Amino acid sequence: MRSRRVGALAAMVSLVLALLAPAAAAGVVPRGPDECAASLDCTAEEINLMSMPERAELVRGMPEGPAVELLPGYQSRWRNIEGVIAFLDYYSLGEPGSWISYVDAGIIEGIERGIALARGEGTDDFGNPGSVLWAEYLTRLAGGELEGRAAHDEAWSVAEQAATEQGG
Repeated sequence: MRSRRVGALAAMVSLVLALLAPAAAAGVVPRGPDECAASLDCTAEEINLMSMPERAELVRGMPEGPAVELLPGYQSRWRNIEGVIAFLDYYSLGEPGSWISYVDAGIIEGIERGIALARGEGTDDFGNPGSVLWAEYLTRLAGGELEGRAAHDEAWSVAEQAATEQGG
């Protein structure tokens, strides 16, 4: 009974948010998750246009591809982000153009640009303050500065929060 109420509430919230949210920007041609993971230059608006499964694919593709140079060996560094995306997908939340979609897109954009900045690929953070913080996190992690759980979790949470606020 409770799960049905949660599902119904989630569907209702998704519908209301989709109706209140602005339409996706005209003229933005979305690229696929593989291209975004390889190029590290997809904007939050492009990510906003992706489905939740496509976003999960993008998040999984970043540590398998470009981030491997910073942190060798596949590490599912962003599994919690994948978990949130799976939740949103399961409850049909986060339709493109909704507030939830933009928040999620801001988080992913921050990670994506953070990897690019940490790799020395330009200086454009796309106006996302989380990008620079994710770059610092990755650089410090690669340099062995975040071996302690408290230091690691603080650097992670500061970067994630900044990117979250950008999307919202």
